[in-house]
Formats: sequence, C-alpha cells, structure tokens
Amino acid sequence: MSTTHLQPLLDYQFCANDAYRLISFERLAPELQAQWRELAANETFYGVLWAKDERNSNVKAVDEETALLFLTLKQPGAIPYYLQRKLGQECTQAVAELVLDGVLAVSGENGRFISGAAAHSILYQPNSTPQQQPSHPLLILSYDALQYGQKLLEQDATRLAYSLYSYNILPLTPAWRKRLADRSDVYAWLRLVDPTSASSRALRRAWAAQQPKADSSWISWQRKTSKGAQTAPYKLYVSPRPEILPDILPKIVEALSQSPAAAFKLGADAAGLLRPDKFVVYLPNFEALSETAALLENALKDTPVHGVPFTAPIDSAGLLSWGMDPPPGTLPFARHELISWRSWLCDQLAQHLLRAEETADVEPWRYALDRLALEGIDIETWVPNQSMWQPKQLAR
Repeated sequence: MSTTHLQPLLDYQFCANDAYRLISFERLAPELQAQWRELAANETFYGVLWAKDERNSNVKAVDEETALLFLTLKQPGAIPYYLQRKLGQECTQAVAELVLDGVLAVSGENGRFISGAAAHSILYQPNSTPQQQPSHPLLILSYDALQYGQKLLEQDATRLAYSLYSYNILPLTPAWRKRLADRSDVYAWLRLVDPTSASSRALRRAWAAQQPKADSSWISWQRKTSKGAQTAPYKLYVSPRPEILPDILPKIVEALSQSPAAAFKLGADAAGLLRPDKFVVYLPNFEALSETAALLENALKDTPVHGVPFTAPIDSAGLLSWGMDPPPGTLPFARHELISWRSWLCDQLAQHLLRAEETADVEPWRYALDRLALEGIDIETWVPNQSMWQPKQLAR
C-alpha cells in the first residue's frame, strides 16, 4: 500500500508523548550499556525512550534526530521546518510511524493529543485499506491468518506472534510422528541413505551436507563452491504437500544445482516437514532468486501445494514464494539476535494487532496491515521493498 493513503499531516500540531522519558546512552545503567554497547558505536545513536509506567516494558532505541524531535515537541507545535526540509517526501510517513508507535501524539478533536492506534482515523484517509479480498491463494492465506490472529488478542505479543507464524502447519498426527521421529528417519524416507538413489546422486554432484547444531531442527546443504547462507539474505520458499517430498526431491536438487542458489534446508523431523515453510533456499540477490524460481517452477509443474503465509507469491498456485531476512544491525535496538523474514513479520503483526485494541474505528487486522505498509511491505502482494533494510533517517 502506498503511503499516499496517509493524510497530509505536516500542518497538524504534535507533542512528545509524556508516557516516555528520554535517556541518553551514558545515563543508562551499566548493565544496559553493556547490552547495547555495539549499538552505541553507531554515530547516530542517542539512547532510549523508556516507558514511565513500570507495567509497560516497551523500550524504544532512538537516533539523534528522533531525540531532538522528541525534546523539541515537549512544547506542542508543528513538525520543525528543518526536519521537513531534511526528510522531504518521507517526512509524513516518518511522523506517522512515530505517532502510531507512541513516541509522538497528534492533535485531534477538541485539541486533545492522541497517539498509537487511537490516532488511526487522523493519520489515514478514509477507506485506505484495500476492501476486496485478494484472489491469489497465498494472499488469501495471509489475510485469513491475520483474521485468525485478531481472535487471539488475549495472548501476549510473543504467543500471538507464534500463533501467526504457525498458521497453516499441518497436524502432527501419530502416524507422522512415528514415521519421521528424527533426522535419521527423514534421511531414510527421502531415500538419502541409498547412495544410488536419484536424490543422493543429485546432491553429491554440487552440494555438501552441513553438520547440524545440537538444537537444529533443519537438515542443511551448502553449495560446495559457496560461502553459504550468511551471504544470501533472500529466501525462496518451496512449499509442496509433505507426502510428495521423496518423489520430487531429485527434481528440486537438480534445478537448484543449475541455479545460483547458495544453500538450502528442509525440516529434520515430522514437525519440520509439516510446516508450510518446510523447504527454504538461500539466494544472494533478487536476480538470483528470480532465476532459481524459474527453474523450480518449470521442474515442479502440477505439484500439490501447501503454501506459506506472509510471503510474496511467485507462481500462480503458491508453491513458490519469497522473503528477505533482515541483515544484522537493522533490527530494533532492543533485539540483537538474528531473525528470519517470517519471524520478523509475525512479530510486527502481533504488536500491531495488540495496539489496535486501543481504537474502534478500524478492525485490528486492517490496522495491522496499514501499519505494516509503513515498514516497506506492499500489503496487496506481500512483496518487501528491496531497500527497506537500509538505515532510516529517523529510528522507528
């Protein structure tokens, strides 16, 4: 969704949200300084906005521009001209995000300042969210997952994100559990213990099996001439029905061997193979992703589809889709660990759904879509903006 669905906001009055206090890095407790020392090395990093209410654990890391804006708007007023000049056309979106995230408040009816989801009707033009249900199977699946999440708002953010992430997982029946209890069962089921099988021969030609970590739930291969998935942030999801994997695995491997793919992985037990995102291919760039998808689409015609929600469709059936992992250093400052594309999306959507409880002017799932669009996702296609992980001029 284009940000043109936002109202022209720059003539409005704003103020800093007094629910937060601004703390510069050097004034944080020593243990917090140690936790965020790496972030402090960023030349634009200022400190954090800390919720005054002890029941609210929300901490927002901010850069110098956001800190200056927050301090300036301790006295209500318009968005400073220097910031409008600096951000240009991006200023409206940046301000809208700060209001929706509770950093700033905007003047509404009767001059009352409001922030968060309650400000939705002020920030957005009427009927800004698409009203028609999409036609592509994966897009329908994503909308269904969000509406399912809307029914679970009694959950906390972590549980809600997991519920969204788990949407469309097939039931772990006793039969599946018995058949594929661990990775040795998966190897046998996929005919990889037989060195003469088509899958084994295809793998030996171009791929090296990776030693699994103790807690790994994946079986992984890396191209023998590749540096691996660490340098390949683009993800291509291959989502067939699990029962046909033994028959189509040779076709997948042959196609990947002809492609620029750097690595791939699949679930290491029944639970992993019943996930919709059971098979993930790592690519170094969008051109490599497109080339690999074309090879797989040609090799896997008429393959029964499972389907991965919250991914961007490639083919018409939903067998192939894609996403783009956040690179290190671009996540919110309070979170340091590596995170996958779908995990990041579901975390964001869970937070947006929960914040939407603050307002009655829009359904939570529609509010979540509106807010996600500001992150750089086209909510009508789930295609991420390929520049969305570049550093922003205002910390979100």
